[in-house]
Amino acid sequence: MKAIPICFAIGVLTSGAAFGQDVTQLSLEDLLNTPVGVATHEARPLREVPGIITVVTREEIVNSGARDLIDVLRLVPGFEFDGDVDNEVNLGFRGLSGANKILLMVDGIDLNDHMYQDLFFGNHYPIDNVDHIEIVRGAGSVVYGGSAEYAVINLVSRDAAALKGASISAMYGQQARGLDRRNLNVAAGQTFDNGWGLTFSGLIGQGKRSDRTYTDFSGNVSDLAAKYNNDLDPLFLNAGATYKDLKLRVLFDRYYTTTIDSAGVSYSTAGPMNSQLFTALAADIQYDWKWNDRLKITPRLTYWTQRPWQSPTDSPGFYDKTCERWDAKVVAGYEVNSYVHLNVGTEAYTETAWLNYVELAGTGFQTPFNGSNVAHNADVAGFGEVALDSPWVNATLGARYEYHSTTHASWAPRLALTKVLGRFHAKLLYSEAFRNPGFEEIALVDPNNPIHTERVNLAEAEVGYQFTDHLFARFNLFNMIVKDTLVYYSDPATNQESYGNFQQTGSRGVEAEVRAKYDWGFANLTYSFYTAGGINEVALYAVPGQPQPLLAYPQHKVTLNASIAVWRNLSVNPSAMIYSGRWGYLTGDPNNPGQGLLGQTSAGALLNVMVRYRDLGVQGLDVGVGIYNLLDDPYAFIQAYNAGHAPTPAPSRDFLAQATYRFGL
Repeated sequence: MKAIPICFAIGVLTSGAAFGQDVTQLSLEDLLNTPVGVATHEARPLREVPGIITVVTREEIVNSGARDLIDVLRLVPGFEFDGDVDNEVNLGFRGLSGANKILLMVDGIDLNDHMYQDLFFGNHYPIDNVDHIEIVRGAGSVVYGGSAEYAVINLVSRDAAALKGASISAMYGQQARGLDRRNLNVAAGQTFDNGWGLTFSGLIGQGKRSDRTYTDFSGNVSDLAAKYNNDLDPLFLNAGATYKDLKLRVLFDRYYTTTIDSAGVSYSTAGPMNSQLFTALAADIQYDWKWNDRLKITPRLTYWTQRPWQSPTDSPGFYDKTCERWDAKVVAGYEVNSYVHLNVGTEAYTETAWLNYVELAGTGFQTPFNGSNVAHNADVAGFGEVALDSPWVNATLGARYEYHSTTHASWAPRLALTKVLGRFHAKLLYSEAFRNPGFEEIALVDPNNPIHTERVNLAEAEVGYQFTDHLFARFNLFNMIVKDTLVYYSDPATNQESYGNFQQTGSRGVEAEVRAKYDWGFANLTYSFYTAGGINEVALYAVPGQPQPLLAYPQHKVTLNASIAVWRNLSVNPSAMIYSGRWGYLTGDPNNPGQGLLGQTSAGALLNVMVRYRDLGVQGLDVGVGIYNLLDDPYAFIQAYNAGHAPTPAPSRDFLAQATYRFGL
């Protein structure tokens, strides 16, 4: 391992105090000036943060009736979802497949699968106890290293002071031909006179990806509403404790899914045999050691153990491996004077993965790691940032140097110029990012063509203006170039997986947002557009004959999330995503069984409406009823690369009922 110099970067998470309040009492001005810390070591107001940042408040989540994180992120500019093998739905960003390239955290703890760096969306990650969600719409490697290449999402839970007691909530959704989901959430928190604060939250439930039918490219049809077909059953626990400047947190995630599709081929019947179980445990401890009024040192230690993609030994896709990681980090922040702020630090992790059934090596997908039953990775980094505030412009200069045991050295600089002038603000940003591969990406490459680090160069600019105390708008441009693109591909006929570095890809485009917040409620309207013309050179992502769009993702997207107070505590809450036509391999080719035919879907709209009543009958009882996908739009999650997988159907029209009861302890 080489010696690593300490350089400059950006990085830790600090929640703004205002988000712990009842957000219905916050004005637009309060929200814009509340500090967020997802993009920097020290929290800064939204308009001053050196990044393109979206904050989704609890008010926006609850009133919309969002069923899961898919519903929340769809309303954020640039994000949309695609489908993949084994009932997986991935998050995409700015037209690019975000599988393995977007970092998702709960309370600052990484939830990505360390085998493939994947995320698994659909009735999974809990949003019921979220205080707010902080999102970096852009490169995050300077802060978080090689798992945050395209974007960073952090779900911040309500703390003990915000909970002040306990709550229990239930959700039931019914599609036309069967269950959508039935979930139960609990949360509790309390502060104590001795300085301790304790929190706990949990989600348990059952769900279905869809009630429609899945047809593979060979013409096999499977009914997703049938028993065991495309189940999505979560169990997620989150426990935290604070004592003065000490913070402790433990997360447990158990996600059970069933599937009727492998690498594109539909099974004749589904059942427990064709299932995946994802389990993960993470524990985190950190302490803010305040040396004096100017110097703060924060050591942090995090442990993960994960067992993703686990399937039965008699399954045709048998897989059962475990990975374990220890991560240590130290950050020092120093206020040189009122104009200059300095943060430096270092981080290192070591991780190990192994086969759980060595005697079954070579069965299904249970392949060894380059001939061995055990694999090891190590990584060490130095980072820092300097922030210079002046009457003319605020400048943030940072970088991260990281050395990975497989891909070796990576360097990610970042420069941000920001300024707030009264109601106007402007940002000019340049950053680079990289992605370190997971265990399986390293193991599944051609030994004669080893992989190396994928890199991103990102230039962004944003301007915004607060027209009145109630109306705010902003507009941003981006140009995102991905070099040495790491691509996953598989052969449906042989179930053979592979990884490799391909040519350049990327996109450029615009995003806009208008926020209005009045006594009667709020309305958030967004627009996003991307084009890959003249940038993308990866044939697997391309639409033949159409250089501007990429597979799976709409080039144009308009979203609305609103809440209208009708009478007393009664509100009507419409939300919508309107999208342009999407390209993909949509149906089987009758002349080539197992191969797909390229086509374009029609433009469409996912319209939703929730009616909510707070304190119905008794204080603390909130109820809501509504409909998701009101028009029964035939949306399906299209595979974002050409690998023989038919589109995965999304939920049909969904009738939803929710109830929450809050009480003191």
